[in-house]
Amino acid sequence: MADCGGLMEPIRIEYNSKKGYQIVHRCLTCGHIGRNIVLRDVAVQPDDEGAIFHLMRHPKA
Repeated sequence: MADCGGLMEPIRIEYNSKKGYQIVHRCLTCGHIGRNIVLRDVAVQPDDEGAIFHLMRHPKA
């Protein structure tokens, strides 16, 4: 999370050999880059596979 508290926009998906797929976010206020591990196989609030695949095909600059 960015220290400024700004909204984080997902910009691309990356693969890490130790952590698996990660969603890369950029802060709309300060430009801070952060990563979150993709969670597909959880009971509560799994990440949307359709949105993940879309972001993989169409990353943002």
